[in-house]
Amino acid sequence: MYKIQYDIQIQSPVILSEGYPERNLTETLDYIPGSTVLGVLAAVYKYQKKLDNPHLDDTFYRWFIKGDLIFENAYIAVCVNTISKKYERTWPIPLYIQQNKKGDKYYNVFLLEPEEQTEPISGYFSNTKNSRIVNVKRRINVHNERDEFLGHSVDGKIFNYEYIEPGQKFIGEIYGDKKDLEQLRELVGEERNIRIGKSKNVEYGSALLTFHEIEEYKKDELFQSEHLEDNKVVLTFTSPCILLNGNGYPDISIHSLKRYLDEVFGEKTYDIKNYVAKSMEIENYYSAWQAKKPLDKAYAAGSSFVIEFMKDAMEFEEELQRVLLYGIGERTNEGFGRVKLDYVFEEKYSFVKGEKDNDYVVRPNGRIPQLVVDIIKYNVREELKKKVEITAIQEAKVFERESGKVPANSLLGRLELMARDCDKDEYIKNVKKVVGMGDKENNENRRERYKPAYDSLTKCHNGNQTLLEFIINCKFIKELEEGNAIYNLIQVDRGTLREFLTQEQIDECKDIKTLFKIYWINFFGELRKYNKEKKEMVSND
Repeated sequence: MYKIQYDIQIQSPVILSEGYPERNLTETLDYIPGSTVLGVLAAVYKYQKKLDNPHLDDTFYRWFIKGDLIFENAYIAVCVNTISKKYERTWPIPLYIQQNKKGDKYYNVFLLEPEEQTEPISGYFSNTKNSRIVNVKRRINVHNERDEFLGHSVDGKIFNYEYIEPGQKFIGEIYGDKKDLEQLRELVGEERNIRIGKSKNVEYGSALLTFHEIEEYKKDELFQSEHLEDNKVVLTFTSPCILLNGNGYPDISIHSLKRYLDEVFGEKTYDIKNYVAKSMEIENYYSAWQAKKPLDKAYAAGSSFVIEFMKDAMEFEEELQRVLLYGIGERTNEGFGRVKLDYVFEEKYSFVKGEKDNDYVVRPNGRIPQLVVDIIKYNVREELKKKVEITAIQEAKVFERESGKVPANSLLGRLELMARDCDKDEYIKNVKKVVGMGDKENNENRRERYKPAYDSLTKCHNGNQTLLEFIINCKFIKELEEGNAIYNLIQVDRGTLREFLTQEQIDECKDIKTLFKIYWINFFGELRKYNKEKKEMVSND
């Protein structure tokens, strides 16, 4: 196996959308996905070869569809020598490396239990103990919303683009056979001006792609035997990891991760002893197919898992080599599922923070304009909605996994419809009526009438509660009403938000009635989807 490093120098603002079209803020990723690089090079190949049906071309199919070439994500580069203009590659910071609230002490939470509260670190660092933390410089542009049918802007409506600032360099690598990489480099050239991201036909998306020399991928680069002390390794994803469950649907769970690890190491040869993980959603437009790819759930980069082998870990050296080279999960040729082992694994760390001009937010002097206040309030509301949706779906999945059987869609639809039409207290009363708990005339005939609904909701469970108990005593709904709900859900410090909004403005962002409905609509919607997928699987069999 060989590799070639590529650099991407951003020349104009770049928008790499995270894919939430319902929001009036288009957020950008802070890295360049391997799928984006794959799409750019696929377009170059198609243009150079003048292909009308590129999928019929053997080389195009192997490189960009089959997966003979692996395109790693490009992460922000840090200049380590201004005279020679030498840049160093960076990586996402593992989630097990956390900082205290002041941001001046750093701990490995797998090895230590700090007395003070800790939180994950945003940004990237190089693979060294004493590393510099780097954050990608991003800004927001405000545009008038344009009606494509009318052909002019809509009065009073705005649309916001978050973008990566020009002048920054990103570094990634492509892996494959030497001959394929030589052909790719010859086709593209040592340097090429490219367009990436959204709105790339206007003022956004200009970049310079540079290829370095082809090198052999050496074994000692990715793995050394000292990683296997005590038969344990810490596996860290350096890019998002997409997993599928046994039914072929995206699923982020330890159970699904074990399915993939079982294929590599064998069943009952290891155990996952500890982990720190975070989820995310991925939506891409795949240029090689000229089509939009569906939304995928994934473990976020930095998610880490402690794996202990049941026997001498040295016996698994070959398997670990394969994991490090080819990754774990789905769409690995697009840069997903890349991993490292025992990634800078120390008890404590010393980091150098980036210069102030690298800060994500530069606070101007003077009063905050009302437009900015409105944008912040809107984004807080939308972020709250998104977090509530994700939480509802995740909690529904626990019932699917633990119980295996959920109530019929007719009952779930009825419960969802009730949630749309009433507040929390009224909803609980109505749910109790559905199962007969609120019926004063509790005679034999009426009990039989309510029995199917009651049995369905009590037989379904999440390992701790029945579905009926969960609905009536929903912990998450109660937490939404607490004063710290906004800060906890969107993971923002109270002091930071108060710099931009008054407490009254913050409270206005939390519409409990709306969030209540969003939660139950998504919760029951996920359960109904589960029933539908099971039915389709049975009919296909």
